[in-house]
Amino acid sequence: MNLAAPTAFAAVRAGAVALLAVGAALGTLPWLRTLSPLALRSTFAATAAVFFTPAMLAGYGWLTTITRWPAGSAAREIFYCAMLWLRFMPIASLALWFASPGPDATATHCARQAGCANLRWRLRELGMAPWLAAGVVFLLVFQEFDLATSWGIRSWTVALFDAQTGGLALRESLRLALPALCVELAVIAPLLLALGSLRPRAAERAIPDASGCLPVLVQCMVAPALFIVVPAWFLFALGFGGFGAWLENPSLAREMANSLVLASTCALLAWLLSAFAERRAALVLAVPGLLGPLLLSLLLLAAAQPFDVIARTALPLVIALVLQLLPLALLLRALLHLGAEPTALHIARNSGARAAEWTLSRGPAFGAVLLLFGIAYGDFTVSALLAPPQFTTVFARIFNLMHYGQNAVLSASVFIAIATPLLCLWLTRLLLRLYVARRVR
Repeated sequence: MNLAAPTAFAAVRAGAVALLAVGAALGTLPWLRTLSPLALRSTFAATAAVFFTPAMLAGYGWLTTITRWPAGSAAREIFYCAMLWLRFMPIASLALWFASPGPDATATHCARQAGCANLRWRLRELGMAPWLAAGVVFLLVFQEFDLATSWGIRSWTVALFDAQTGGLALRESLRLALPALCVELAVIAPLLLALGSLRPRAAERAIPDASGCLPVLVQCMVAPALFIVVPAWFLFALGFGGFGAWLENPSLAREMANSLVLASTCALLAWLLSAFAERRAALVLAVPGLLGPLLLSLLLLAAAQPFDVIARTALPLVIALVLQLLPLALLLRALLHLGAEPTALHIARNSGARAAEWTLSRGPAFGAVLLLFGIAYGDFTVSALLAPPQFTTVFARIFNLMHYGQNAVLSASVFIAIATPLLCLWLTRLLLRLYVARRVR
């Protein structure tokens, strides 16, 4: 068995999607620079919902539509690539906004006056930022598994996962993963070197550019509609007759509780670990998570295999999920630091204004932990490979049940499984706001 062909095909797909995502993100950047801080936060919040919502929602919700096309058909591949582009284009926009590439308005004006504002000049002024954004999107697309396995897409992740869960020896699975590992390391190494030398600068306000309006509308409206609204409607319609049966016999309740406990623990650990990492140490700690959940799980499975007592516990699962969340935790912490107001925070702390301190520091940090919780709760790959039999998580169980087809009870269970963390997050944030309003002065 050889995975060189699926790996090469996935790499070509990831490269194409990454270039298209960065191209669209470059179109959104001038428009984003014209937005007020409130509008900018709202834009990124709308698009972040697509990334942080469990992919199983779209994977299960669109399954009826996908099965109308033959397996391996061009229609499935095009739809899959389009959905990946919609999901990860906001990541490219965020990376470009964080790096704030040129040219700025002054440089553009001077270049036009000098008659040298050609494509070569623009590419030089952009610097490394587009390539950094393309590298990040490439890794995310190349490692994607949840949608690929739900829709029967040809990819090295699906083939490797099926081989490992089908009984292939772990040593053979690691051998099959070598081509994918080489591809990822070839992207990760220059990505980390470039990030180590990156110095973000403040983005200046720009004049509105109508050409960036369409990508922003796609980012804010089309992506949430196709990844959240439409699949949720499909799920609700399919499971409408199964909600009563689910309430009488709440299946997956234990698995949901396991996922909630696991996600809360790992999100807190990842956020705390990111606080103690220095700049260079942070880049080293981010490497395991950048390998993707499948390769990371296989490597930890191999590391825990000689220690049978540890391998039977949930410790490898927790370690893998924390490492998987760590790059995102480091990024969120860097973004909060970039947008912080140190003078106002210093005054608030010295004057004992706890409400202001919460608004400036602790509130945003709590929001970051909630985002990490959403990613951890939606995990499937790490849990499927490393969770002990007595600690099955909800999406690993749902994936196994999907092999028997869609039905009303399963659809209702999937809908409730996805709505449960959203309800928990909303209630937690509501309770914290009430606590801050009444207790924090």
